[in-house]
Amino acid sequence: MGGKNSVEGRGMLESMSMVQHKQQYYHIDGSSHMHIYKATRVVKDGQYIYREDKRAWHLIETPNANSKVPKPPSRLKRVRIHFNRKDLSAPLAVTVDSITRQDNWPPLPSACPVGPCFYQDINVDIPLEFQKIVRMLYYLWMFHALMLLLNILGGLGVFIAFDNGTTFGLAILYFFIFTPFSYICWFRPVYKAFRSDSSFNFMVFFFIFSCQLVVSIISAIGIPSMGSCGFLLGLYTLNNRAGPASIIAIIIVFMVALGFSVVAAVDTILLIKVHRIYRSTGASFAKAQAEFSQGVMRNEHVQNVAANAASAAVRTQLNQNTPGAPRF
Repeated sequence: MGGKNSVEGRGMLESMSMVQHKQQYYHIDGSSHMHIYKATRVVKDGQYIYREDKRAWHLIETPNANSKVPKPPSRLKRVRIHFNRKDLSAPLAVTVDSITRQDNWPPLPSACPVGPCFYQDINVDIPLEFQKIVRMLYYLWMFHALMLLLNILGGLGVFIAFDNGTTFGLAILYFFIFTPFSYICWFRPVYKAFRSDSSFNFMVFFFIFSCQLVVSIISAIGIPSMGSCGFLLGLYTLNNRAGPASIIAIIIVFMVALGFSVVAAVDTILLIKVHRIYRSTGASFAKAQAEFSQGVMRNEHVQNVAANAASAAVRTQLNQNTPGAPRF
């Protein structure tokens, strides 16, 4: 059978005279295996100084002649890293970490005193079969941020037309709190979950995103003086309208309420989709507990605390067994 090739994405990062090229593609052979290739090339002054090749694969089952059902995500099978001999004097950790895994999110200008905090590249980190759902979640997070910004606009309209600044003040507070925390608390966990097939990060996402869904529903309802422009606040302003300014504010409030309703519906759909993917990969709560325990035990601070506690217990036992030792 013939092969099939498709270029999925290519990114470029420029740092002075150093350029990084990334490419990802797949190939289906005659034995129903999909081979996924990820290639990274770093060029400096026209010469390669770093090259990394990754190959992963998984089997495509064909229950009948007209359908193809992919199995759970593949595992990395082989990694090849090559360095130019001219650059072997450079420290390996500095070369790999600073060039290939440089933080790039949020994309801030170079003049900003604060730099990016995270590395995010869906084309490189996420397997091909999950890139679409991760992008949808990222766009959903941006939609949440947009709705919080529009909520400020609706609160400003209520403040001007009805002399009620509670919604406006709380809307500003919600925007500056929920926008970064939603990215850190539910998008980053699901990003890491799909990147490394982590049951623990899936569990974190399900818990936090369920809370996010509840918040979206409450925002769509729009209880007055709660900081969200929802339907109840729209009805309240509709019953107390006076003048053309109030009409404009009412329209904005109902549009924001409709937007929050759409957000809640999309939250529900994507939560169900992610849960189906999670169940299809064979993940479980027991696996999440095991990952959490391993992560805690690998933590340097936890290891130091455990070592100090064990040393103190041994010293106490030795002091109690030493003859003539003073007792307090």
